Amino acid sequence: MRLRNSLSAVMLAIAFMISGAVLTAETQDEKEAKEAAAEEDAFNKAGEVEQMAAQKSMTGKFVLTPPTDDDPNPKVVGTFSLGVGQSYLVKVEHQVVLKKLAGYDNKKVTVRGKIRNQGKYLIVSEIMSGREAPPAERSKRGGL
Repeated sequence: MRLRNSLSAVMLAIAFMISGAVLTAETQDEKEAKEAAAEEDAFNKAGEVEQMAAQKSMTGKFVLTPPTDDDPNPKVVGTFSLGVGQSYLVKVEHQVVLKKLAGYDNKKVTVRGKIRNQGKYLIVSEIMSGREAPPAERSKRGGL
């Protein structure tokens, strides 16, 4: 009888510990959302100079991740590799940027954005267009 009571007490204690751990545990998405919100809040409180400094221009290879049937509009749209073993998961600020960025799938591109969640994500705000040389002017043959 005494053994049965102590076993049931132990089982009850384990059940409470597990349920408490499940209730207090945050999912990975919730943690990332909290980190992103805190970083965005600090960014918005910063002055204009600090905000411009937080925006970085980077050149690397972009690989588009196709949307799945489960999530046709995913938050992470691809990966961005700098070529030195450093890569980021890519999110975009606006859908217009995503349409432009899709044209650079598996190509080298220069983007401007913010690094978030301790270097895990790159939030792309714009694509830096390469400046091409103007077409060469041809002079008339024999003319001065």
